[in-house]
Amino acid sequence: IFQIKKRENIISILRANPKNDYIYIEDVLCCFHKVIQASVASNLNIYNISSGRSYSALEIAKRMCRCAGLSESCIEVKNRLKAEGNLILSNRKAQRELGWSPEYSLDDGIRDALSKALGARQ
Repeated sequence: IFQIKKRENIISILRANPKNDYIYIEDVLCCFHKVIQASVASNLNIYNISSGRSYSALEIAKRMCRCAGLSESCIEVKNRLKAEGNLILSNRKAQRELGWSPEYSLDDGIRDALSKALGARQ
């Protein structure tokens, strides 16, 4: 987002992999709110707050470019070594006990974050 906001010609990412679980902050806050409400009535508990999906940094960069109206050809990957790992958390417990699941798709979250970041520039 910072590179897009600065209108960089090249969007640089350090590594294309491994994959991580990304979630939009609005969904995290919603889950926190549900945890706080549930904690008042019962014992505190531990939950994974996740989208339940994993994306590589390259996938995120491509989606950001599409949402910002930029060509994916402006993405530069500094290190293309294939890193092992795929971090994905299960959010089933939060779904089951709190009735929570993410409302924002990854693209919706990216569009909203870009809109806020680019709107702040003006």
